[in-house]
Amino acid sequence: MTRIIVAFPKAENGKNIKNVLVRNGYQVVCVCTNGAQVIQEANGLQDGIVVCTYKLSDMIYQELVECLPPGFDTIVISTKDQWVENGTPGIVGLAVPLKIHDLLSTVEMVSYNLERKRRKRRQAPRKRTKE
Repeated sequence: MTRIIVAFPKAENGKNIKNVLVRNGYQVVCVCTNGAQVIQEANGLQDGIVVCTYKLSDMIYQELVECLPPGFDTIVISTKDQWVENGTPGIVGLAVPLKIHDLLSTVEMVSYNLERKRRKRRQAPRKRTKE
């Protein structure tokens, strides 16, 4: 199961997103209000999804993505003007006003891609060491 970290500067908004995701069967690890908390939580996990807004209290989403460990994908919720669609792998954007159906289908798509990557990583032949 894919673990999700929700990050919004206002804790109330983050809790609302968490409630929607949990009601629809997703596992939300925590709700964070700044990027440092997200990075700390992500370092304890192998992979997952970060659902965040364009700007947190201490960094913007691009800085957050650079600091996340490999194996994490990001869903950015913001206006079209703020979110730069430059084709960066691992980043998906959602425009506001946010529709619940759009959020759930996007999370499902990203979760499916993470699951596929996880299976591919497990099935890859192990590298031999000199020992």
